[in-house]
Amino acid sequence: MPLASLFRRNRYRPLAHAAYTSIVEQARTPDFFVHLEVPDTLDGRFETIALHMFLVLNRLKAEHEASEDFAQ
Repeated sequence: MPLASLFRRNRYRPLAHAAYTSIVEQARTPDFFVHLEVPDTLDGRFETIALHMFLVLNRLKAEHEASEDFAQ
């Protein structure tokens, strides 16, 4: 991958930001920490975000190959 491509403007940036915001919002649902006993710590919060991120990216990849640009 050329170095210049790392710094180009990504057309999916606003959509990716909205998706990330939604993922974090869902991952911070109190049910995870209250009912499922995920520790309300930095590690626990990171793990819920990572889980949600995996699920979203996995679904994007499965739905359509064009989504790989967005997933990247």
